[in-house]
Amino acid sequence: MIKQSSTHHCFVCGIENPHGLHIDFTSDGEGRAYAEHVFPKEFEGYPGIVHGGVISSVLDEAAGRATMRDKRPEFVLVTGKLVVHFRQPVRIGEKVLIEGKQEKQAGRIFLTTSCLKNEAGEVLAEAEVTLVQPGKELTESIDPAEDQWVDFD
Repeated sequence: MIKQSSTHHCFVCGIENPHGLHIDFTSDGEGRAYAEHVFPKEFEGYPGIVHGGVISSVLDEAAGRATMRDKRPEFVLVTGKLVVHFRQPVRIGEKVLIEGKQEKQAGRIFLTTSCLKNEAGEVLAEAEVTLVQPGKELTESIDPAEDQWVDFD
């Protein structure tokens, strides 16, 4: 398994984001990414339940992480489409398993899936995510410099 790096201030994975989730992802290097997480009460929607927007962010990140074959991405991808299916409530304080999988690539388009499961393996939420490799002009303006990547200890 490959321990993936993060950017400093990413909401989902950023180590230095004081308001972020700080999720630490690993990859098999062959199109799958994994993480575990326990959501604290700061990410609550209804009492005891994780906010759906936070869940969507995690599913989006896991999908993108699945395309990474090494510690850092080879290229920039942005979300073109995110379709989330909420199956069961994601509870505050309970461990979830996060998985992302690259299903297909056609040129600059990557089709991915992701899910959150409880420890019993039941799917709590899942997503189909279309990621797009943007044109050079946008890529150059958002591609993090080497010093913007950090590793979890």
